[in-house]
Amino acid sequence: MGQINFKLYIMPTTLRSTTHTAKKEHHCDYCLQKISIGEEYGYAAMVYCGDFYTWKNHIKCEWIAHQLNMFDEAYEGVNDEMFCEEITNEYSNLMDKHFNVICESKNYEVPNFKDQLDFVIKFHSDRDQ
Repeated sequence: MGQINFKLYIMPTTLRSTTHTAKKEHHCDYCLQKISIGEEYGYAAMVYCGDFYTWKNHIKCEWIAHQLNMFDEAYEGVNDEMFCEEITNEYSNLMDKHFNVICESKNYEVPNFKDQLDFVIKFHSDRDQ
């Protein structure tokens, strides 16, 4: 009788997930950018491997993570490193596919991560409308 190989993935458990309005400044656990006072943000109370933690994120960061299917193979969840890498790759792919002439100009400079994120979100939100 053959052996069965099981891959065990321990998923974070969400205890509570809500939307809050920031009363003080926070940082997004996806993009590491500031969540400003008065801005709505996602909040989750989580447990992973027995450890309790909270997760705060921009609504737009969670939206784009779903749009880009980041959760499909992220068995342990999407962290900041994975999120930033996926956004950077998506920005590069979009520029290569749709804006190649701009990328090849002498004056083109790769924008900072925040500008890349804003571009990717705008591109996908415009496409969905």
